[in-house]
Amino acid sequence: MKYNIDVVCDYICRIPVPVRDFHAPPVLTIVRSFDVNNPGTEIEDLKGGVVGGSLLQGVLRVGDRVEIRPGHIAKDKTTGKQISRPIKTRITSLQAEKNELLYAVPGGLIAIGLQVDPTTTRADKLSGMILGHPDQLPDVVNQVKVDFHLLQNLIGVKGDASQKRVQSLKKDETLLINIAANTVPGKVIKSKKREATIEFTKPVCAAVGDKMTLSRKITNTYRLIGWGEMKEGVLA
Repeated sequence: MKYNIDVVCDYICRIPVPVRDFHAPPVLTIVRSFDVNNPGTEIEDLKGGVVGGSLLQGVLRVGDRVEIRPGHIAKDKTTGKQISRPIKTRITSLQAEKNELLYAVPGGLIAIGLQVDPTTTRADKLSGMILGHPDQLPDVVNQVKVDFHLLQNLIGVKGDASQKRVQSLKKDETLLINIAANTVPGKVIKSKKREATIEFTKPVCAAVGDKMTLSRKITNTYRLIGWGEMKEGVLA
C-alpha cells in the first residue's frame, strides 16, 4: 500500500551494528553448498566443494583447517538411530561477491572453497550445518530442552477466533524447527507450561542459548506458532 515507507526506512537506519568478536573461535552458518564444476570437466581441473554463509564470530583464513558439523549423517544398523561424522577439511579460497579474500570477518555472505569431494556439497547438502575450527564448534545433539513462547493467534489462517488461536504443545506431536539456517522436524517428548523437550529426526549442531522457531502443520501447511531458546541438549 506504500504507507509508512519513511518510518520503515528510518527504523532500519537506526538498527545498531552488532558487536563483532574477532577473537572468538570462528562459527559460520552454512546457508548454501554447491558443486562449481561443469559437466565434462577434466580431472586435473576439478575444484573442491564450495559452501556459502555468514560468519557469526571469529576470523577465517585461506589455508585454515576447518570442521563441518554434524557432517555426514547415516543410520546406525544396530540401533536404527541417526549418527553423524564431522567433515574435516581445509580452506582453499574465500570470496565475497567477486572479490578474492585472504581472510573473512563477520558480516555479509562469504563463499568458501574447500578440499572436499564436490559431490559432498552438491545441491545444498550441507545447508544448515556449522563450519569452524576443529573441536571448537558447539556439540551435536538429537534432543533439546527448550524454553518456549507461543503466539496468541495463527498468522495467515482464515477462520473465526477459535480456529486462529494457538493451542498448547501436545505430547508426541511433530513440529518443524528452524535453528539458524537449519530446518528439521522435531517430536515433542514432553511439555509443561513454558518448557518442552523435543527430539529431532536427525542430529543438529546447536549450542545452549540458540534461538529457534516452532511451526505446526495446519491444513497441510506449516504455520509459525512460536519461538524458543535452547536450555540443554542431549549429545547425539
